[in-house]
Amino acid sequence: MICFKILPRGIVKCVDRERATLRELVEEVKDYLEGSDYLVLVNGRIAKNLEHTVSSEDSVILVEEFMGG
Repeated sequence: MICFKILPRGIVKCVDRERATLRELVEEVKDYLEGSDYLVLVNGRIAKNLEHTVSSEDSVILVEEFMGG
């Protein structure tokens, strides 16, 4: 099972898979996102490619970026 956190909301979402691409994980939570601006951290580093495959052993955090003043 892959679990990841959505910040700043603090939501934790889990998917029942051993491996998934970041794109698949984002698709799982698109209803929770207010916009399309976000970044993904995998094991503390910014992911540069949504086709990157992660496993249940990886730490994944999705951070929503809010634009505004």
